[in-house]
Amino acid sequence: MSWLFGSSKPPKSQLPPTTALQQQRLKQIESLRTLHSITEVQRDVEYRVTFSVGTSTVFLNITLPPQFPNERPVVKVSPPLRHPWVNDQMIVVGCPGINSFYMHSNLGRVITEVLKEFSDHPPQFLGPLTSQPQFPASSSGYQPSSQYTFPSFPGFQYAPQSTAPSSTPSMSSLNSPVSQYSSLSVTSAGAMPHLGSNSQVTQTTPSRPPVPPRPTQPNRVTNSIPELDGLSLEELKDLADKPEVMDTFLIKLESIKKLEADKEEVMKKNEEIARFNLSLQSKLEGTKHELLKKCERVSELKGEFANNSQKQKELSEVFSLVQIRTRMEIAAAQAEEESDVIADEFLSKNMTPEEFMQKFLEKRKLCHSRRAKEEKIRHMHTRY
Repeated sequence: MSWLFGSSKPPKSQLPPTTALQQQRLKQIESLRTLHSITEVQRDVEYRVTFSVGTSTVFLNITLPPQFPNERPVVKVSPPLRHPWVNDQMIVVGCPGINSFYMHSNLGRVITEVLKEFSDHPPQFLGPLTSQPQFPASSSGYQPSSQYTFPSFPGFQYAPQSTAPSSTPSMSSLNSPVSQYSSLSVTSAGAMPHLGSNSQVTQTTPSRPPVPPRPTQPNRVTNSIPELDGLSLEELKDLADKPEVMDTFLIKLESIKKLEADKEEVMKKNEEIARFNLSLQSKLEGTKHELLKKCERVSELKGEFANNSQKQKELSEVFSLVQIRTRMEIAAAQAEEESDVIADEFLSKNMTPEEFMQKFLEKRKLCHSRRAKEEKIRHMHTRY
């Protein structure tokens, strides 16, 4: 009857199960929500963080690529500003946490690092401040990182070349000096771009007309030969065409005269040093002779040391505890045999009692003394 009254089991969900990458993506977004007050521009793709720098309001637009968190996020700044961490397209490229971002990084802490840098080193704003973010419109909500290249900066990966309107002015159209950022250079992908005085990073379709560049003044070439200022055109032609005139002119130059004087002084000093070195030759020869004698003496002492070491090794083997104990055992047994021979002679009546007592006690005393010493040496050998 289930077909009439309906099944009592709940219907199965038609949503596909979340993958591990999607779970990590949601975890990163949750860390961003926990540490910051964010505005969701596009679900799971684009978020915005608003913060204050002094009296100005700054917006961070955080775009998450399709393979995030395996790919690093793209963080843009609005309004246009100048900061060592931000390139000409207002993309944060100098943050170590963003450049080294991987799956186990914390997106909330990375954005906190960016906010702390802007708080410690406030940026310089380039245009009028607004209360609304000025980010370029994107129909898809995300632009892949492959669209960002820096043709003017080798080795750098991020610089948009799209034709979408943008409020970011070009660096070449700014009137304010950029010398404080000229020391920045690119060393690897994702590092800070070099903003030199000759670099030209422009935007194809700016949202407002560029400010005309400040006229540049030609560099004044420093004249290193002031004597040429007073010569006429004919004299200059003679210098260029006639080698003898050039030689005469060069000889009369004060710089050449000073150079010759310095050359003479250096040669004189070199000659004095050479004479001093020659005066030390006899002392050097004597010291060399003494050194050779000492080397020969060292060789002789080395040979003597080798012979003495060999003798010491042989004596150590002869007078080792094992050898002494063995010899003591043999001597004790020998003294015991001699005392037995004396006893046999006394029993054979070949010796008087007085003579027997004297010789027998002497041998037995010697035997027991040697056995006591042998036992003591054995104890020492066993212990040590």
